[in-house]
Amino acid sequence: MAELRRLPRSVPERVVHLDNHHDLFTRVRTVNGALISLNLLILLVASLFPWPAAVISASQRTGDSSDQVTASLLYAGIGFLVPLSFIAVYSYLARHPNLLTESTQIQYIRTARRRTFVSIVVFPLTAALAVVSPFLALALFIAVPTFFLAAVFIQEQTENGDAAALAGNEPS
Repeated sequence: MAELRRLPRSVPERVVHLDNHHDLFTRVRTVNGALISLNLLILLVASLFPWPAAVISASQRTGDSSDQVTASLLYAGIGFLVPLSFIAVYSYLARHPNLLTESTQIQYIRTARRRTFVSIVVFPLTAALAVVSPFLALALFIAVPTFFLAAVFIQEQTENGDAAALAGNEPS
């Protein structure tokens, strides 16, 4: 349990944000002022994660249950803002497909936007769960980035034509 408390809680979230950000912007052909502003919004909000992660860590070490609940609510609040910023970018690109590379299908943007809505639901649910059990909320905070890493991996494999390998069926 002590080792779990020392885990840098912002690392999984930051890896997912950077991976999604990189995946998104490799599909962008050109940018304009609005897209740059929306991109900066993503980076600003994602850069806040170390703060609530440090608060959770401190509350686990030295705080009482009330401190742990408050820290979890703070983390959930920041976690809720990140997908909102991604959805803003996806929505903008859906309305401005001329900014995307020719090989990027608008379906990618729609799928990514729908997938991001998972966080819009999960972070408020996690905040509610934190009131009952901060430890279970922490477990869910760890599960969310795992879901997104798996989803991006599956999408990349499917786009690369590796769906058969992904399913465990090697082509003959």
